[in-house]
Formats: sequence, C-alpha cells, structure tokens
Amino acid sequence: MIRQTPCPVCNCPESSVTEVLENYTILTCYACGLLFADPMHAGNCSFYNKHIAYAQSAPSDVVNHVRSANKQANRRLITMLPKGSKILDIGCGYGAFVHFCVQQGYNAYGIDFSREHITAGREMLGLGERLILGDIKELRQIVGQDKKFKLVTLFEIIEHVENPRGLIQDACEVLDMGGLLVLSCPNEARWQPTRRIFVDHPPHHLTRWRPDTLRRFLENEGFEHVKTEVESSFSDFLWVLYVNYSARRRLANIGSSEDIGADTRSANVRKLKMFSFGLLKLLCLPFNLGLKVAGIGTMGMRMIVRKV
Repeated sequence: MIRQTPCPVCNCPESSVTEVLENYTILTCYACGLLFADPMHAGNCSFYNKHIAYAQSAPSDVVNHVRSANKQANRRLITMLPKGSKILDIGCGYGAFVHFCVQQGYNAYGIDFSREHITAGREMLGLGERLILGDIKELRQIVGQDKKFKLVTLFEIIEHVENPRGLIQDACEVLDMGGLLVLSCPNEARWQPTRRIFVDHPPHHLTRWRPDTLRRFLENEGFEHVKTEVESSFSDFLWVLYVNYSARRRLANIGSSEDIGADTRSANVRKLKMFSFGLLKLLCLPFNLGLKVAGIGTMGMRMIVRKV
C-alpha cells in the first residue's frame, strides 16, 4: 500500500506501509529505505517517566552504566583523538561515557533533558558542571558560540527523535571542522530470530536504520564516512528473549503485589543478573566469532563520520 507521507530524512513523498500498530503505522521510504513512524510523534517526559524501562532508578544503575562505558569500542574511539580533546555526549544520561573520557584524560561534557539522571551523575560520579541539563538546541547559548568539540556522540538517540535531520544539524553546529560524529542505534538489517525487543516500537523508537541508509543520510548532510561497526553477539538473542519475557511479566503484574518494584528491589538480585549475563557473554564468544565471519549483525551498530 502506497502512503503519501514525506520521509523525515530525504523528503521523498511516497512510502509503503510495512507494519500497522495500535496508534502508529510503520512506513518504508521508497527512496532511502528508512523505516519511520506515522505520525512521527515521540514520547514526552511523562511517557518516559511511566515507562517500565525507565521508571526505576537506583545507585546500582549508575554503576552498571559506568561499567558498560568502559568497553573496547569506546577505548578504540577515543584513541582516534589527542589527549585533552573536547568531547560532547548528547543524551548522556547519567554521564557514564563522560566519566570514562575524563578518566582517560579527555575534556568531556554531556547534555541531557532528564533532571534525575543529570543530578545522579553530578553527585555520584563527581562530574559537576560537566553535565548540562537541557536540550541540544540550547547548547550554543550554554557553552558559547566559540566552543567547538573534536568529538560529538549520539549513543542510541537518533531513533528516538521526531526530526533526525535537525538533530544531526544541531550536532554539526558544535562540532569542529574535521571532528568526529559518532552514532549508535539498532541495526534494522540485523538477524532477528527472537523478534524485536519490546522497546523497538513507537513512540519509543520512531525510526529504524539500516547501515546503508544511515551512511547515505550522513554523507548527504556533509559528513565523510570513516567506519561502521556492526554488533555480532549471540548473547543478544538471549538478552532479547529475557527482556521481552520480563517486560510482559512486569506489565501483567503492575498494580499487584508482584509489581515491577518487587523484581528490582534487591540490589543483590540485580548484581546476580549482571554477573550472569557477563558470564553468558563469555560462553557465547565462540558463537560470536562465527556470526562475525558470516557478517551477521545481531542488535546494534555504530557509525563514525567526519565533518568536512
């Protein structure tokens, strides 16, 4: 079925209906291949405050984010820059990546609209004014017109926003010439034997990107492609199964004595889960190699481009 709905990325006037949901339709652009929601209406603060994936926060959440930020992909990334370079993480959450960069000798900052996350990062990670509460559109007024960054990161952000082009243009405004822009998001070209993770739907995710679609989009916005990294991890399949099962159970128990809080109340239980999944990742290493050799993606991707 043809729909006369302009693509939010390339403005192609025609798209095809791919999936019909309760309040949204997923369309595929005929020109660039982007999958996008109709209408392109993102969840507001109230939606995320009530969402089961975001409703609970605890000190252990911050610790887990810090641990996740200290990974090989991030270590490879920052070695592309001289020590002391200015870095900005847009949608920084608790500031785990900012903390990681500062620990490695870089001049890093983060911006996010969640007051709760910014406050937690400032207090628990000691990041203070390195974490900015606000929107990317306000950043020029906050940091000054002359402030430019050598690296700007958008980790799991672009799929959430109503105006992807506007987001990239805003990021480009604060990026130094020759600087790097790094994006990560779910890889729509991935193998999905366990189906989608439950958050991969609007209003949570409004767009779905394939590597070639994202690359063309960024090149059309004036960037030079540097590198694309595609995740190939067998444990992703098991993680999706677990998260989807857990989400169904939590939704079924909301309001009951087995509400979501009962599942997350114990810090020891949370630590045990993280340990179990860490062990699972180790056991899956041989399978990961096979997926990598076969060129099979399993969850996300990261793209590095340069401002030219």
